[in-house]
Amino acid sequence: YPTALRLLGRPVLVVGGGPVAARRAKGLLDAGALVTVVAPVASPALQEMADAGLLTWEARPYLSSDVDGVWFVQTATGDSAVDAQVSADAEAQRVWCVNASNHEASAAWTPATRAATGAS
Repeated sequence: YPTALRLLGRPVLVVGGGPVAARRAKGLLDAGALVTVVAPVASPALQEMADAGLLTWEARPYLSSDVDGVWFVQTATGDSAVDAQVSADAEAQRVWCVNASNHEASAAWTPATRAATGAS
């Protein structure tokens, strides 16, 4: 069922620190969301966004309590077990979650995007 989410001013969570997480975080920022990224290590693009104060980066592994109070979650860890746990935690709290590791088990989907030329 096609729909759009109004995330302007709403807290969202991205779990993962690689290039996919960076692209998704950028898109969420462009939508006006208040983005928190949880990942032990961040890609240069995520690090730049955090250093610029555009998002909050929690440099640590995911905790189930990270889902508390958010409106939307995007997994992008590259670890299917972690992504499944994040997705299950979001489902338990009735929070929409895009599971990048398993679209079949995902409660929501986000269209694929390509990074613009010269973008990180």
